[in-house]
Order: sequence, then C-alpha cells, then structure tokens
Amino acid sequence: MRRKREKYFHRSLFEVPGIDEVKEAGRRLGVHVYVVGGTLRDILLGKKTRDLDIAVEGSGRRFAEELGRFIVLKEEMDDYRVIRKGYFIDVIGLGERPIEEDLKRRDFTINSMGYSIFTGEFFDPLEGMKDLERKLIRANGEENIREDPLRILRGLRLGAALGFRIEDETLKLFIKHRGLLKKSAPERIHYELILMFRARCSGYIVPEVFDVIFPGFLKMRDVPKEEMDCLEHSILSLKYLEEIWDELPHSPLSQFSRKIKRNVGERLHLLKIATLLHDIGKPATMSEENGEIHFYGHEQWGGRWWEEVGENLRFSWREIEYIKRMIENHMRIHLLAAQPEVTERAIRRLVMRFGSEVMDLSLLTWADALASGNERDVVPVIKDIISYYYAMKNKPRQILMGRDLLRHFKLKPGPLIGEILSSVQAAYESGDIRTKKEALELAAKILEEKGVRIKRP
Repeated sequence: MRRKREKYFHRSLFEVPGIDEVKEAGRRLGVHVYVVGGTLRDILLGKKTRDLDIAVEGSGRRFAEELGRFIVLKEEMDDYRVIRKGYFIDVIGLGERPIEEDLKRRDFTINSMGYSIFTGEFFDPLEGMKDLERKLIRANGEENIREDPLRILRGLRLGAALGFRIEDETLKLFIKHRGLLKKSAPERIHYELILMFRARCSGYIVPEVFDVIFPGFLKMRDVPKEEMDCLEHSILSLKYLEEIWDELPHSPLSQFSRKIKRNVGERLHLLKIATLLHDIGKPATMSEENGEIHFYGHEQWGGRWWEEVGENLRFSWREIEYIKRMIENHMRIHLLAAQPEVTERAIRRLVMRFGSEVMDLSLLTWADALASGNERDVVPVIKDIISYYYAMKNKPRQILMGRDLLRHFKLKPGPLIGEILSSVQAAYESGDIRTKKEALELAAKILEEKGVRIKRP
C-alpha cells in the first residue's frame, strides 16, 4: 500500500506548478522539504491544484529567499508566500521541530498530512487519510480552534467545497467557541464567506455561528412562517436556489438557462447571501393587527441592516449595493404575481428598472416561493419576465428617435413623426439602410413624398 501511494504521489506531484524549483532549492540548501496541507489533500482526492504548500527544515524565510521574491504571511510562524505567475508557493519553516509536530498544529486532520519529496515518506499523525476516505471534517483539537477561531468558518467552508460531513464533536466546538470569531479580522471573515458561498453551502449554515457573523440572524427563529420559522425558511430558500441553479437546463426556464448562467454566474455567491438574508428584517418589523401578523417595511429594514453589516465585513461598495438591492426588492415579483392580471407594461417597468439583474431577482423569488410552498403562483410570471428581458435585449436598436427628426428637419411634434419613425425602423431592421445618415436621408425622402416641405441642414 505504501509503495502504491508513493508512486501516486510522485506522479501527481510532477503536475503541481513550482515543484521542480522547490526540489532544486531544497537540494541547494540541503534541507528536507515536505508537501503539506491543501496541496497534499487535493492530490489525494485526485484534484488538480495550482498552489503549493510546503514545510521545510530550518528557516522558512531563508528558503523563501532562495526561491525569490516573497511576502510575509505570519512572521511569528516563519510563514511566507512566494508568488509566481498563475500560482503561489507557501513556505513554513519547521526550525528544529519534527514534521509531525507541525502537522498536529494545523486545523483539520485532512489538512494534517505530509509527504517528503526526497524520501517519499508519508506522515499522517492524526489519521487524516481515514477521514479523507470517510469524507469527514474533524478538528485537530479544541486548542487549535481557540488558537485561530477563523478555523470555525474555514471548516464549514471546507465541508461545503468538498461535500464532507462535519464531525459531531467538531461541530460542538464550532458552536462552543463561535464568539471568538469576533476577534478575527473582518477581511479574513469576508474571504472565507466568499469562498463558502461559491460552493454548495446551504447544508453548512450553522445558525449559532452565523449569528456572530450576521448579528440578529438567530432572531428569525422567533418569527413564525406556516409550518416552519423564518430562519428555517431562509436556509431552505438558499437550498432551493442552489437546486434551481443546478437544474436550470431542465426547468421552465430551460431555453434561457445558458444565458442566465452566463449573466448571473459571476454574482451567484452574492445572490446566495441575499437569499439567505432576504427576511432578516422581519423580527424587527413584526406587528399584529386584528389577529394577523404583518412585516411592514421589512425589506427596507433589511437593506439598511445589510448596509452596515456588509461594510463591517469589508464587502466592496458594489457588493453591498447589489445585496441591498436584492433584499429591498425581494417582494416585488411576489406582489406582481398576486395581481389579477400581469400586464406587459408592469413587466416592462420591472425589466427597465433592474436590467440584467431582473434574472437574479427572479431566481431569488423562485427559491423564496419554493420554500413557502407557492411556486405555482410565481413561476409563470418569472418566465414572462425573463422572456420579455431577452426579447427586448435582442430587439434591434432604434436607429432614429423623434427628437432626431424634430431637430434635423425643424418639424413640429405630431402623428407624422411616429409614422416616419416606423417606416425608417422597418427599413433598418430589413437591412435596407444601415447608418443614421442613411436613415435621415430616407426620412427626408418619405417627408417629401408626403408633400412636407422640409429644411435640409
């Protein structure tokens, strides 16, 4: 078994960028070099990896200097990053410590294996290989979580990215020490959140943990919503959004699935955050009138809440504004679908207001409706909205506007202007004319045929 594994390591390591220069640097300095962390984990999972994590005997700084220019990650940990075009090499110095000691100090067992690139020896002091085979995220110990509480969020993110289960004891540690997350740098929390929401993460939303990141998150448990509370509904909405996204080619929007994925794809992680938080304003706005519960203005309250929270978490201005727009407008299509008749004018106004983001809003609405059990009411409207958006987008541009005729020919407003515009646009769409100059010449000809005296410029 050891021999087969070593051969596999050697074959796979050849494909990792930077491995040859690391070997050469190790030989020049006469030190042992170990591939560790995420690089080794991904190799064992059969995944391609661009970045290289290594631990070296002696000084990490000296080794990084041998490779070239570097930046300091954690000087107290002798941890450095050498940046190359398209990938990077992370170097940590072991000093006099044995490799096993360094591996035990890491976050999770599946990240705590090492492989010597010179001797072929494999190190697995915490049985990470077994956890890898069991698809299990297991913390190396309670002290490791206390030492760096961001590992709580990283563990959830890692579980989401790999589709692994979080070990029960590890999950208890996450909940127990969740308050320590407040000590983590907002920039680091933001980074982990982005990576987590880029993965299929709905099954890894631990409410107690996310209440620290999104203050007030747990309060949604106090809001009733049919057969579940608002918190359950919000997480279920996120789950349905992920399912909708995966099943788009086989959905009622199948004819637009490629276009939607191309347009929304780069914003999907932000849309997921908005979906999870779309009802965050309900606890603060809950009221009762004549035995009925209302949440007047919960969308606007949620938007203002996110503005502050997003800024604290170091989201960019564009990210904050996008998520705020989704939260503040998540009821808009629901209200449209509730009308006795959905007019083309109402759909046009919605499309004109949100542009391509009308697709994002439609997906959020669909997921919200599924989680509420009223999908049947909104899906036909969503299909009409998306159809209208692409019909309008694919429509040829208007070659002339009314103001062009008024200004160019010194005309007065009237029905004739509309007639001329229609005739010129028809010629443009049929390909008889191609430029604005040709359109004006045709307009002049039509006007003269109608006996209208015009002043040519």
